[in-house]
Amino acid sequence: MDVLTALSDFAISGFWYVVPFIVVLSVVVFIHEQGHFWAGRLCNVRIDAFSIGFGPELFGWVDRHGTRWRVAALPLGGYVKFWGDADVSTSRVDEEVLDKATPADRAQSFHHKPLYQKAFITAAGPLANFVLAIAVFAGLNIFAGEKVYPPKIGTVAEGSPAAASGLRPGDLILAVNGQSIRSFLEFRKAESLSTATPMTLKVERAEEVFTITVTPRLEDQDDGQGGKVAVPLIGIQPFLPPVVTGLTAGGAAQKAGIALDDLITEVSGTPVTTFSEVVGLVRASGGKALSMRVDRNGQAVSFTLTPEAKPDGAGGTVFQIGIMSDPTQPNSRVQIETVYHDPASALSKGVSDVGFIIYKIGEFFGQLVTGTGDVRQLSGPIGIAKVSSEAAQSGVLYLIHLIAVLSVSIGLLNLLPIPVLDGGHLLYYAIESIRGKPLGETAQQVGFQIGLAFVLGLMVVATWNDIVKMVF
Repeated sequence: MDVLTALSDFAISGFWYVVPFIVVLSVVVFIHEQGHFWAGRLCNVRIDAFSIGFGPELFGWVDRHGTRWRVAALPLGGYVKFWGDADVSTSRVDEEVLDKATPADRAQSFHHKPLYQKAFITAAGPLANFVLAIAVFAGLNIFAGEKVYPPKIGTVAEGSPAAASGLRPGDLILAVNGQSIRSFLEFRKAESLSTATPMTLKVERAEEVFTITVTPRLEDQDDGQGGKVAVPLIGIQPFLPPVVTGLTAGGAAQKAGIALDDLITEVSGTPVTTFSEVVGLVRASGGKALSMRVDRNGQAVSFTLTPEAKPDGAGGTVFQIGIMSDPTQPNSRVQIETVYHDPASALSKGVSDVGFIIYKIGEFFGQLVTGTGDVRQLSGPIGIAKVSSEAAQSGVLYLIHLIAVLSVSIGLLNLLPIPVLDGGHLLYYAIESIRGKPLGETAQQVGFQIGLAFVLGLMVVATWNDIVKMVF
């Protein structure tokens, strides 16, 4: 019976990893290749095949234009193969086919198109990814609405830049650097974009409005996948009542008898009014037993529990009791406003969200190039599968949001000027435009080999990072 249960748990776990990963990656790749496909059609390029995945074909069909649409066994990418290509990378021409081609055939060959059309077809894939992300973000803001969590300070970390500047719990942040904000998420974005430069905050305190200048400090934070990332922070947390909205199965809190909707009022004799205070006291416990008092439907109930040591992703441990407080849950006792945007403002916000993601990814790659970034933050297929699984289990809206974020990432990655990527092809076209003739075939092939080695090396590093985060 135990064996059957273990096999069943393994199968369920595998399902939640594999299926969401395939769905997310297939959607993003399909849209990327659709960009190349329709740009090619627009430029009257004959297309031999459109494939989702690599390897043996699982099923497929031929459309009225003679294009073979195929779904292949290995769902880790896809391609569009133009007529006259020697392979799916569009890096080499099939000389034998083109030598026998008629002028009419050559007119439909990608390799015989004007330079600007080849550049357009190449860039259309990443651009399609950006358009998908904008459309998804806009659609979510129209139909699901934006959750607006007030930018009210719940806790100020001791010794933090916020504490040094005079910010206090209960302060309401009205504007950052002259830009009005209405949610704590907007403040976090501005804080993240500050790159540790001074921020001017407009603050309301007890009906008094004033300005404070504070400079964020780079702090190591969990990246959500078991690793660490340096983030500019001023040391504040939003106001979040210590209400239990989630419990870890088998965790210390659940074992002790703490229940959903409990309002924590005291930890080992220390009164608490925010969830951050509870987290701080638990982490500072050193694993020693804690007494905890909660308000349950107006009745005071006391518990004793021992925090459990969990890996912090950086080789150390952090003490936890297995409780969560999510401000988006109805029982969180946080006043959250749901704002439904009109199409124009939703589109504007979608563009802004995509721009923010592009900036942060670009900042990360810039740090890698200058040696200030941490290569351990790179994630590969295993990391994407893990995040996809978590998003799917959180709900369909989370999965849709992940598709948009991943679409931006893949679009931007493909624009890097590395041969074998779209950006590498664009680099070659730029050189051809300047020289008045293309690079020699040998030079191009050497570039593609170097680019392939670099991409494969990057994939190995990213996959190793994923394994380390899961095992250690």
